[in-house]
Amino acid sequence: MSFPKLNTQSTTFSQELHEAFKHYGGAILEPDPHLIDFAMLDQLFRGYETFFKGDEKNTFYYDYDVHDGFVPLDLSEKALGHSQRDFKEFFQYFPWGRCPDSLSQVSLNIFKQLNQLASNCIDALITHLPDNAQYTMPLNKMIRGSSSSLLRISNFPSIEGTSIPNNTYRCAEHTDINLISLRPVHTPIDIEYQLPNGQWCIVDSSPQSIFVGVGDMLSTYTQGGYLSAKKSILLPQRPETQSSILSCIFYLHSRSDAQITPQQTASNILHQRLKALGLFKTEPA
Repeated sequence: MSFPKLNTQSTTFSQELHEAFKHYGGAILEPDPHLIDFAMLDQLFRGYETFFKGDEKNTFYYDYDVHDGFVPLDLSEKALGHSQRDFKEFFQYFPWGRCPDSLSQVSLNIFKQLNQLASNCIDALITHLPDNAQYTMPLNKMIRGSSSSLLRISNFPSIEGTSIPNNTYRCAEHTDINLISLRPVHTPIDIEYQLPNGQWCIVDSSPQSIFVGVGDMLSTYTQGGYLSAKKSILLPQRPETQSSILSCIFYLHSRSDAQITPQQTASNILHQRLKALGLFKTEPA
């Protein structure tokens, strides 16, 4: 049992994506090569590899109010229910936020490409949403004008010489809080996702594939019609994953004022999660 692989240009993509979200919580996408520039993704990784190795990152220290910038290892988030911090450092990019000049254009380009792919996925779901839910507002309207979506570039350092126990993770099991997440899987990083039968499946790296996963807000919006994708990142299992590895993920968020449920806006839900992760230190206005 494994996640379905979907061609985004197929005439049956809309129905197939709906079924994948309903039964699996995610799928492996083969996107339009004219939309996603994987060579540019490699350029992004090379640029951020230099960034993480240097001292410039310390001038972009994470802003707890607007949530952009660099988060070092000793401040990395903790998955809900876990006391150990994830073994990673990362940079959170928003088009309106801070970014090194040398990385601003490639970061913006990749953000736009993944944002378009995510928007296409949302549009594909509109006519197939589970009919068991009472929807607060149209899904595609929730993302119009959103300034909350972000691109996160993570560096997972080599564990050589560290005291990390062998039975732990680079990132403990968790779900994402947003609507959907897109993670290019062309770098070998041993990401595992939980299948509906409870088993865990490593999503193998593939030259031009992207994993799309359901986030908690979409699962909540559909009242459980779509399953949140639970994932973790293992300690190195293969020789090619032993060294420091970069990865990126795009989080599609709705507008902050969008009603995910009649009682809660996206902003309320996001702030609660960020507080739990230790990435939010002020009360929302």
